[in-house]
Amino acid sequence: MKEIFKIITNNIFDENTIFVFPTEIATDLWLEKYIEDVLEKGLPYPCAVAKERFLSWDKFKTASIKSTRQDRDIIPSIVRKVFAINLIEKNKKLVRNGENPLFNEIISPKYAEFSQSFASWITKVLPQLALWQKKYFAKKRREEASAIEEDYFTLYDEYSKFLDENNLYDSAWETPPFANEGKTYFIFFPESLSDFEEYRELLSSSEHIKLLSLDKLGFSAISDEKPEASFFENSAQELHHLMLYIKNAHENQNIPYEKMAISLTDADEFLPYLERELEKYCIPYTTRIGKPLGKYHSGRLFASIQDCYQSQFSFASIQNLLTNESLFWKNPEFNQALISFGIRNNCYCAFEEEGQVQYPFNKAFDEIKSENSYLKDYYLKLQSSIMGICNAKSFKDVLAGYWKFKGIFLEEFDAKNEDNPLAEIQQETDRILGRALSELSVLLSFEEDKNFFGLQLPSYFDFFVDYISEKEYLAKPTNLGVKIYPYRVAAAAPFDVHIVPNATQKQLSVVFPRLSFLPKNIKDEIEISDSDISDVYIRMYLGNSNNSAFFSASTFSYSGYSIIHSLLKEKKEEVNPFGIYDNFESEVKFWENSENQLAKISEKQKASFENWKKTAGAEKSSLSFNVETEKLVEDYFIKDGKITISASSMQSFYDCPRSMLFSRVLGIYDENEEAKLSSLDTGNVLHKVLELYFGSCKGKEIANFDSLENGFEIVSDLLEKVVGEYNSNFINKTILDSQKSEIQKQLIKFLSWFTGKYEGYRVFATEYALSDVLELEESEISLPMEVWINGRIDLVLAQEEELTIIDYKTRTVPSISGCRIGKNGENPSNFQLAFYTYLLEKKFEKVKMDKAAFVSIKNCSETVIYQELKQPRFDYKRDDFQETLERIIEMGFTFASWISEKKYEIPSVPFNVDCNSCRYKTSCRGLYSVSGKDKISGDER
Repeated sequence: MKEIFKIITNNIFDENTIFVFPTEIATDLWLEKYIEDVLEKGLPYPCAVAKERFLSWDKFKTASIKSTRQDRDIIPSIVRKVFAINLIEKNKKLVRNGENPLFNEIISPKYAEFSQSFASWITKVLPQLALWQKKYFAKKRREEASAIEEDYFTLYDEYSKFLDENNLYDSAWETPPFANEGKTYFIFFPESLSDFEEYRELLSSSEHIKLLSLDKLGFSAISDEKPEASFFENSAQELHHLMLYIKNAHENQNIPYEKMAISLTDADEFLPYLERELEKYCIPYTTRIGKPLGKYHSGRLFASIQDCYQSQFSFASIQNLLTNESLFWKNPEFNQALISFGIRNNCYCAFEEEGQVQYPFNKAFDEIKSENSYLKDYYLKLQSSIMGICNAKSFKDVLAGYWKFKGIFLEEFDAKNEDNPLAEIQQETDRILGRALSELSVLLSFEEDKNFFGLQLPSYFDFFVDYISEKEYLAKPTNLGVKIYPYRVAAAAPFDVHIVPNATQKQLSVVFPRLSFLPKNIKDEIEISDSDISDVYIRMYLGNSNNSAFFSASTFSYSGYSIIHSLLKEKKEEVNPFGIYDNFESEVKFWENSENQLAKISEKQKASFENWKKTAGAEKSSLSFNVETEKLVEDYFIKDGKITISASSMQSFYDCPRSMLFSRVLGIYDENEEAKLSSLDTGNVLHKVLELYFGSCKGKEIANFDSLENGFEIVSDLLEKVVGEYNSNFINKTILDSQKSEIQKQLIKFLSWFTGKYEGYRVFATEYALSDVLELEESEISLPMEVWINGRIDLVLAQEEELTIIDYKTRTVPSISGCRIGKNGENPSNFQLAFYTYLLEKKFEKVKMDKAAFVSIKNCSETVIYQELKQPRFDYKRDDFQETLERIIEMGFTFASWISEKKYEIPSVPFNVDCNSCRYKTSCRGLYSVSGKDKISGDER
């Protein structure tokens, strides 16, 4: 660092001396450092220093090339992308017309119709073609070109022709003359430049150009002694140590925060955690890492509009657009109403009907005439605006479409309203959308001034969305503090301390791929190899740190298992070897043992304590229910002075009382609910057809379905009737219509199996509803009111004086073990057939129960819970089931006592559900994790 400063001060008075640095950031910071140090040290300095004397490498090259290409304009990157798209479209048309395509290898003619995604790749290849051709002709002749090499020649010829016809040039195709015009150039860190190898010979032979490599600047070689890197078990420890390292540098070494820089090797993974820790320890910082406009919440507006159009206004696309809370909608209640409408009417996706595409929301509004017209009008305006933007024939039309959309749906940002609590969010939204529109204005200016040199786009809006997805945005910093950069960007910049966390083998490796579009075998033929300059950047960070550079890594990083880079030496480090006061560690110890007094607290801790004090006097929450909740429970279970329960409500209770309360009593719906195709409709139709089929046989013996002459017609007619009368939205009914043949096959298969098994049995009842009082002679539970149970049996069959209970299940059936007492005395978990048995025996005291079974319609199988011995290998009779029945009745009384005695605390019962998969876990908050390892329940379940 001192050598660089010395070179600048020794040559600053010569106005013909230019200083060239690898990046714009390094250029600006070295100019700032020179000014600061000169003023601090009282050194002589010129009256003024032109900023143009400090240049980045890219600006230096551009200025040199432009000096010899006065007759042409440089091709903008936008035009290069449009050219690539046009070339792909031209290739498509040739393939469609059966003519020879432009490309045979880089784009296979077989997939030419779907090759639009190659546009970005071709755009990146175009600047490299001149170097490729130069290297190629140094080894071979064009006549020797392979098929893929011939494609690259075609690409070169097409691009070269376009440049010549429009008087343009590509800076990457030009070799700067670096002519001696009386100026001297000092180029710092040339070995860190990705394209330096192409200019090495030319620059080295130019006397007016001084190449200041790492060795010439006195930067130590890593081969002499590997620099140390602190190594930790995990990234949490690494970050904790890093915070204390920064505080130690600031408090004990008097290094200003703004003189420290953190370079992140994996910003996507590491940055959120780093920012959280910096805020936690009250360390000021400014992030200098941008991200594409399309990744900001408000910047997603344009991609969401595109998705709506491309997905033909599916529910998911409409929901993603309307639930973007970073946008300030004029009528957010309309948005929620439209989403609720889509959920109720299963507006899942578009579909074809009689050869015409039907949009889900449009079809739903047409089918449901009773819906409020305002919602339909709102949706149609939204659809029309989106289609107008996406079908735009120019960038001018895209801009006009956006302003129309904004005028109808979005609020205008009011910068004067300082009392608005959402002002900060609005300001960011305004900045992001403003930046996106400024990029659109750039496209518009090319359209108006040059008409894109006659090039056309298949979709102007798609191009705009793709364009801003690659444009990074970074707001201007509003505060001073530790600067956070992407790795490499600030390596050539002067700081008191350079910090590089996550210095792993993968993340710290820097390889410059040359002609990366070529397969390896072709690169080998023309003697092109990649350059690994990982050591260059490590040396730059070390040498450009005035005090020291800090590297660290961990075994378990946020992105997975890792090892430290091979150019660094592992140093096992304690988290706090500096002895610096750790506010948060001290607070933890204080709460563990109040004798550990706090020496001081941070502003953040103070603010947290003040917030806690405000709520400390508030009424403590309790497991007891309030009056309103008690009333809801009573209204649900107590009717006409008696408690009424069912097998399903009791099963829900014993699975989890909280879940039962949330779903049945309080009616809390799933907050993640979406429009989706219901699987219940097929099951309901199957059940209804079977009810009608066996209902027509009531009092008669069941005949084998295979022996019926008109069995197929009977099932077909019943199915038509059920589907025709089925009460559902148009999408579910349409799907049912399309599935009728499959449902009919399933019904015929099931009836053939079932009637063959129960041929000769009489149909006693279908959908048989029963209700009766629950009684148990030896129950220890005393209740102030009667307990009634009710149930509805799918099918009751009779044979002689015995009854058989059948319960249909569409697919899977409960297990036998779940319907009986376990081997170790465990309570049963399914009460359905036990309740049905109890109700039938109460109603018909002299009738004997022969069998109770679940049957699977889909699998044509049955699960028998009990049966009198009429088949081999089955000896679990009705009498054997009595103990289970009595246990279930006792459990019913326990459930009823929970209701009648108003003991609304959650009882200590064994739960049968996995809390981790429960849809109410965010409301219940009965489950939490510790260190991401152990799952612990708040109820010690």
